[in-house]
Amino acid sequence: MILRPLLLIFVFSLSAPLFAQYPTYAPPLRGPLLVTGTFGELRTNHYHAGLDFRAATGTAVYSIADGYVSRVKISEGGYGQAIYVDHPEGYRSVYGHLSALEEELLDTVRARQLSEEKFGVDLRFDSLRFPVRKGQRIGAVGNRGYSFGPHLHFEVRSQINDAALNPLNFGIEVKDTRPPQLRKLKVYERDVNGKVIAEQILSLRSQGKGRYDLQDTLVVNSKRVDFALKAYDRQDAMPNYNGPYGMRLVRDSSPVYAFRFDSIPFEQTLRLNAHVDYAEWTGEESWFHRLHDLPNGQLSYLQTLNYTPPDLSSGVVSPVEISVMDWSGNVAALTFQLRYEAKAVDQSVEPYEFYRIPWNVPSIIEREDLKLSIPAEALYEDLEMKLEISQDSSADILSQVIHLHDRLTPLQKAIGMSLQPNIKIEPKYREKVILTRCTKDGEVISYGGALNETGGVVELPVRTFGTYCLQTDTIPPTIETTGFRNPIRGTRRISFRITDNVGTAGRARGLRYRATLDGEWLLFEYDLKKNRIYHDLTGQVDPNGAIFRLEVWDDRDNKAIFETMLKN
Repeated sequence: MILRPLLLIFVFSLSAPLFAQYPTYAPPLRGPLLVTGTFGELRTNHYHAGLDFRAATGTAVYSIADGYVSRVKISEGGYGQAIYVDHPEGYRSVYGHLSALEEELLDTVRARQLSEEKFGVDLRFDSLRFPVRKGQRIGAVGNRGYSFGPHLHFEVRSQINDAALNPLNFGIEVKDTRPPQLRKLKVYERDVNGKVIAEQILSLRSQGKGRYDLQDTLVVNSKRVDFALKAYDRQDAMPNYNGPYGMRLVRDSSPVYAFRFDSIPFEQTLRLNAHVDYAEWTGEESWFHRLHDLPNGQLSYLQTLNYTPPDLSSGVVSPVEISVMDWSGNVAALTFQLRYEAKAVDQSVEPYEFYRIPWNVPSIIEREDLKLSIPAEALYEDLEMKLEISQDSSADILSQVIHLHDRLTPLQKAIGMSLQPNIKIEPKYREKVILTRCTKDGEVISYGGALNETGGVVELPVRTFGTYCLQTDTIPPTIETTGFRNPIRGTRRISFRITDNVGTAGRARGLRYRATLDGEWLLFEYDLKKNRIYHDLTGQVDPNGAIFRLEVWDDRDNKAIFETMLKN
């Protein structure tokens, strides 16, 4: 049983219990645990839900406690090949990106893949099918799924609501004597209505031993000020810049705001975009933790304190301290002086057409050629939403081009969008119409589409502001041979690269494929990050040759075919 001392928790919460109790589990790997990703670490549109341990491909992975395999999931992205083990204490451990499963599990997975004739499967088991003991080998470290180097992604979850829990609370020991590193402070000055009217980013000055300050007193021209901090943590054995465990803001000796990463419900993980400065990440790839709440932040699962301090008084100096802690109790702190000086802030902006969208009520914008349906709580705060419409004479553009606000503003919920074509669409192309978004890098993303009886696109959900229009997709996917030779004598694996001319999001489906040998389905595994499918040969080719056929479809059912006579 792990007993967390009051001192460690008290730093971040005045209402924390005296002890937090968790069962003690064994590590999932043997030897030193090399952490390359921490719990709660900031990722694009989600928090990191576990710990990442670097290890060589094939390194044995062990069950952390007695229990049973409750689930095995195989997917082209995500965790790739993952095992879920339920434990009698009410917790669930997860092991992701595995290169191998133990034989009995693998045989069961293969049987399901063959019966369903598809690579991606999700198997659930009762407590009697695959019981395991503490320390029993269940798989091996790998690089499958959305992984960019061999490692074990390891999680602990609650069986009640499947919420991700910090594995370090369960006796998983990682040596860490380094304090977090603080990088930059972002300052937001607000008017009486809470609107940001000025902001700045300040570099920090290190005083050594985890102490930081600013070069001078921070002078602001607004009575209401909020902060965000860029900070990292590093464990002893690895050079990686990982995420901290928690932060606390104190002003005028009074605690104002605090959070720590102990539990993250998966249904709340997208709210990371309210916890961070989304514009800094999207525009500059820089992570700042907010030390204040947005109106629709709903971050109670992280916050241990959220207090609105009184307005600043003119000329009065307020001491500020921001403390950052890792799980081992190492603390770094930024201290500085804050002073408000009454002065008019230039709020002039270049005029533009906008719609005032409140975050807490639904809004509908309807024009002759466009309809937007914005549900309540789709935004984290009120928005003056820019909307511009332009014409594009390109042959493949079927509508006006909609420039919807900008990509630096996040959405918690999808908004509905429907567009009307501005040209007549021939019947043979009706099924090829797609709603697309163009990224800043020129990539075209399809959200799918279907025309209604009036010829407009049925409303589709989009989760990103940006530039949208209607196009047609009549181009089939591309099939490239990357590991294929014929005759195949001596070949252990055949592989292909499959790609499409557009990306997919929303309701648009990704590429689908089917491979057969003399009409019999073949299992091709799919590595989505490399756009690669592959099959390991097991001597099933007829000595006289066999017809190999690979078909690949995109969301609009455009099809590519590769067919040949395989010979030994």
